[in-house]
Amino acid sequence: MSSQDVITYKPAKLIFITDEKQNLLFHDENLNYVLKFLRKGAKTIHDLSASFKQIEEEKSDKSIYRYLHKLIQAKLVAKAGKRITTKNESDLISETLYMRTSNAFILKIPLAKEEKEDFHSPIFDSMFLLLKQQYGNKKTGKKAFKKFFDKIDQERDQYIMDLYEQADEETMEKLGDLEGKNILFALEYASWIAILLKYDLKVELEKIYSS
Repeated sequence: MSSQDVITYKPAKLIFITDEKQNLLFHDENLNYVLKFLRKGAKTIHDLSASFKQIEEEKSDKSIYRYLHKLIQAKLVAKAGKRITTKNESDLISETLYMRTSNAFILKIPLAKEEKEDFHSPIFDSMFLLLKQQYGNKKTGKKAFKKFFDKIDQERDQYIMDLYEQADEETMEKLGDLEGKNILFALEYASWIAILLKYDLKVELEKIYSS
């Protein structure tokens, strides 16, 4: 008996999860397990059942199909192709293969415009007042301060994408042990370091506080 996997689906390298309903699925233990198992590559329902057994969790094919259906609806998993198993010349078995839609999912839920303003305003005000002790005791420059950090925040999103796409095999393996918010945590810290290398923040802040 021999088998061959015919995969017709190519996952994305990285997907930002910005939908609240998608985000909630990552809090479901069983769905999380399925996504974790699929990290190693395309699998059939039978494969996933075996993976659950390895962690001493018995799941019926019906339950696993239900998990996959939810993940497919949320566009986190896709049908990737077929596994063709040959028993003899006239006896072929075809099983559906399933795959994650992305090698990595990063949970990043954007705030609504009103929430964003309510959330950011006191933070920017506090940052401005804290840093003015170091760079000048002026109350002017608040708009320039916010504009500069809004610009940095937007650039960091692109840095996060670039850092992930440029990662070597060893880095990808390490990131593969993470998921969702943990990947974002690692990439955000790395992106801040990249920003620091691009801008001379001391000079930029001195400009802002002298404006």
